[in-house]
Amino acid sequence: MKRIVEIDILRAFATVLLLLHHAGIYQFEVYGVTLKVLLRTQIGLSLIGIFVFLSGFLLGYTIKHNPHLKLRDYYVRRVAKLYPPYIVALILFQVLLPVQLESSDFWIHLFGLQILLAPAFSAPIITLWYFGLLIAFLLIIPIGLYKCKNIGSSILYLIAVFFLSYIIHEKYQIIEIRFFYYYWVFSLGGLIGRYNTKHTKLVTNPLSMLVSSTILVLTAYRLFRSQSAYLVELHWGHISWATAYMLSFIHLTYVAATKFKRFGWGERLTQLISRGSYFTYMFHRPVWSIMLLPLPIAEGPITFIIRFFIGSPLVIYLSGKLQPLYERAFVRRFGVSNKPST
Repeated sequence: MKRIVEIDILRAFATVLLLLHHAGIYQFEVYGVTLKVLLRTQIGLSLIGIFVFLSGFLLGYTIKHNPHLKLRDYYVRRVAKLYPPYIVALILFQVLLPVQLESSDFWIHLFGLQILLAPAFSAPIITLWYFGLLIAFLLIIPIGLYKCKNIGSSILYLIAVFFLSYIIHEKYQIIEIRFFYYYWVFSLGGLIGRYNTKHTKLVTNPLSMLVSSTILVLTAYRLFRSQSAYLVELHWGHISWATAYMLSFIHLTYVAATKFKRFGWGERLTQLISRGSYFTYMFHRPVWSIMLLPLPIAEGPITFIIRFFIGSPLVIYLSGKLQPLYERAFVRRFGVSNKPST
């Protein structure tokens, strides 16, 4: 299938934001205000929002363009692609990072159930909680896109699942709040991938861009005032602000990507970053930790420079080479294609 260049650009952009987000940039100040206060919430939601949206889009795209696809085959391929790298990363996090899981919590993380079983039975660890979020969505949402034959019935299914999940969360204190923050971002990506038509003119229309720009500014300011990407208790107003922020950001970033691809700048680099994005996500922290182990320096500007300007290019290069090799050697033998962009 034809590669969608915009997806490569979006994924590469989110990957760079991820590395910046984790490298230590928030220690710096602008006019006496730390970047943590100014930008951390917005950058965190932006990068995860893009990753989640694209995961949903590729799910819907796979179902749309593989009419004879069996859900079992899809799940086998997704497990083959996502699970082994995650297990390696989980072990490395335990060995190299200050992350220690109790026995029961380790088994929950091992099976990727940390989002579904938190907070009652699990406390999702840094970075790798994203895998648990994907597992939660992939266990629930594909059914509504696969079994339903029109967009209306899919939307009804997604609404029903959302409210049922909320009832379960309230009664049993499981299904962690990040599930609700990203649910509609993943779902909208899935709906667009599954039922998409010629929508480029709509999303690049000046009026739609003006609306998204207005929403982005208003929601960014609202999130800045709250100083938190997620609230401890479910707060529907805050979830709505965060969802609107992510969707407007994704819309405008997509429009920028359509403009950027016309110039053909950095196409090979963009593809390298995009194709290794999952490995980059899983392994950047362990690689950085190994790099900093022999250096007797405290956390500060020097560690940021080492992580971002030395460690990040190394991680991007290795991931961009190793992830495609892994997929060719192991994943693609399962024979289900879902790759408009890779």
